[in-house]
Amino acid sequence: MLPSSTVENYLKAIYQGASTLTPPQRLLPMGQLAAALGVVPGTATTMVKALAESGLVEYEPYSGVALTRSGHKLAALVLRRHRLVELFLVRFMGYAWDEVHDEAEQLEHVVSERLIDRMDEMLGRPEVDPHGDPIPNADGQVKAQEAQSLMTCPIGTPVTLTRVVDQDGTFLRFLERHHLKPGAEIQVEERDASADSVRVRGKGDRLITIGTRAASKLLVQVARAALLLLIAVAPALAQDAAAAARTPRTNLSGYMDFLLHRGFNVRAARVRAAVRGRPRGDAGVPAIAPGRSEDRPLHLHMWPRVFRPARSDQRSMNRSISATSVATSVTIVSPSIGALSTLSKP
Repeated sequence: MLPSSTVENYLKAIYQGASTLTPPQRLLPMGQLAAALGVVPGTATTMVKALAESGLVEYEPYSGVALTRSGHKLAALVLRRHRLVELFLVRFMGYAWDEVHDEAEQLEHVVSERLIDRMDEMLGRPEVDPHGDPIPNADGQVKAQEAQSLMTCPIGTPVTLTRVVDQDGTFLRFLERHHLKPGAEIQVEERDASADSVRVRGKGDRLITIGTRAASKLLVQVARAALLLLIAVAPALAQDAAAAARTPRTNLSGYMDFLLHRGFNVRAARVRAAVRGRPRGDAGVPAIAPGRSEDRPLHLHMWPRVFRPARSDQRSMNRSISATSVATSVTIVSPSIGALSTLSKP
């Protein structure tokens, strides 16, 4: 089968649809393919069967479709032509980034590989198109992108907008009005699940609220300066956590627990009664001995006898404090490490 425009459109749609699948899923459902191409499922199934006979796809009835190695390379080359044409139209022909998609849809099927290579050379061998989509090389290979969406990137951390995965003209114009184009430095301030919205701080500290669906279409990378800072401080935070875990509690910890619970107005007579094992009052404190003044001060030398925890309790407290220290440090580090996680899309 010769690669007609219809064949190329099907292969490209399968290629792009497969990039959204979550492993171990590898077959693109036929309904999803039909929706992407704007045809009924029966039409899509007929065409996919013809592609399977040509060795360009693997088709499993009632399951879906996947590209073969030859089909994958052909689809990547179609995308290469499409994205290079888009970038060429923007840089040299004065097109806006929201106008080039439809033009490239037509030109990608008629331009020769020689012309595409010449355009690639004139553009300086670019890696991405005006929307941030990666451009395959002449062999159909795509450089992996490390990115997260605005729904998964860390909150309060500067990020760089790198890719917009929706080519709809209205959506692109909305982003341009709010200075949300690839290369923009932004920061997610808040995600509101109840309102399905994300608040973003953009150019000039301007706050922009967008829906979660729109936010999922904007891919970002952690800003280089912030990334270097996170990498630099992570070992120090880990050392602090280890040091805190090794720090034993002292008798002063017991004194502070007591003071927070009872306050500084401690009656000396009640403390002495507790030491001597006298009956406790209704309020849960030692009863005052007859003839004893309750205004005598509590001397510091008495505190260890009264408030020093038992040895077994001390060990338990040490373990509790160590676990709390480690958990606190991990809580600090985890979002930073999470910022380094990646989402690769072709």
